[in-house]
Amino acid sequence: MTQYKKKVDLQRAILKAEAWGKEPYSIETHRLKSNDYDTRPEDTDRGYVTDTRYNNGTIVREQFGKVIHVFGKPLSLEQLIEKIKYEKV
Repeated sequence: MTQYKKKVDLQRAILKAEAWGKEPYSIETHRLKSNDYDTRPEDTDRGYVTDTRYNNGTIVREQFGKVIHVFGKPLSLEQLIEKIKYEKV
């Protein structure tokens, strides 16, 4: 059975990385027009927005209960696996 140990360990790391990447690590509600990542300052003209940052590198912006924009590109699976090695997951 030890011939499959590396494959099982890799699959375990993949599942852990996928689950961790979907977890939010910060949520902020604001009307700021000067965030470092914000390319859509006009969104706050209509009121407050909620920006949720996820471990996979994306930021999801919602307003009035609807997703209005996603900032960033999700990290690749390899990048997520590498990143969780240094996080306390």
